[in-house]
Amino acid sequence: MSQKVLAAEGHHLYILTRNPKESEQNHLHYVQWLTEGAAPEHELPAIDVWINLAGKSIFTRWTDKAKEGILSSRLKSTQEVRRIIEAQESKPSVLIQASAVGIYGTSQTGDFTEESPPADSDFLSHTSRLWEAEGQKD
Repeated sequence: MSQKVLAAEGHHLYILTRNPKESEQNHLHYVQWLTEGAAPEHELPAIDVWINLAGKSIFTRWTDKAKEGILSSRLKSTQEVRRIIEAQESKPSVLIQASAVGIYGTSQTGDFTEESPPADSDFLSHTSRLWEAEGQKD
């Protein structure tokens, strides 16, 4: 759903970012997180749905250092989301993470669906599995 549709239905969007800015739109709010002194749990109202898309871009040369950044940024952001949720009185109904089709591995000839079993055969599928597991922890 686009933010225009959500705004038209009366929803507010809170974007957690290292670089918050003022919004010219009443339904859109930027909140600082993952920086020293940030305490988003004190700035956020009760959140119905969390959508976590945070993580370092995969569109880079996959050096060992880049791979570590890709994985750790996803795990750290998910741990922070879970910490914020735990600190809030009202819990969301759902936490959504978009780990990508990479969770199914790669194939030149195969087709993948939501029913396909996750792979653990390459870096991206391994990262996706760890990221999803982090989001499912209690």
